[in-house]
Amino acid sequence: EHCLVQAARALSNLIVATENRRQVVEEDGIQSLLRCASFDSEAVQEAVTRVLVNLSYEAHIGRQLIRRGALPVVARLLGSPSEKVQQEAAWVAVNVSLCSDAEPEPGTPDAKPARGLDASRASSSAAIHGAMHAQGEADGPSTAQPTATFGEEIVMPLMRLLGSDNLRIQGQ
Repeated sequence: EHCLVQAARALSNLIVATENRRQVVEEDGIQSLLRCASFDSEAVQEAVTRVLVNLSYEAHIGRQLIRRGALPVVARLLGSPSEKVQQEAAWVAVNVSLCSDAEPEPGTPDAKPARGLDASRASSSAAIHGAMHAQGEADGPSTAQPTATFGEEIVMPLMRLLGSDNLRIQGQ
């Protein structure tokens, strides 16, 4: 268990580099991460979900996460008894909610830079959260507009999380 946590933490740091994100995707790392996210350990789930957060802030990888079955895994993680796992899963949900099938893949003539590097989205805490994680939590509401519809796969688990009795409202 400890080795999985440390490996995921290291990978989370390494995938800040574009080349490393590309390699994770090309080597079918998404499937491995999704399997690890189901491991029966909150520490492993938290660390692996952080990797998914850092992958998902790049739109084309977010779309691949969706295509490879991440939504049910993220929905399950949103129901975790661990607030930290829930928080990481919510960041993945935020990031993939901003993915659009209309956006071109990297390397095509109309491709945009990764969201985490796109100046037009710099004010979105979701777009830059992965890069900011090491410096503390991102503050403020996201100004980016959702461009995808996920229905009950993610919306309902998010609503359950928001309606849960374990939410602590600041000032109460």
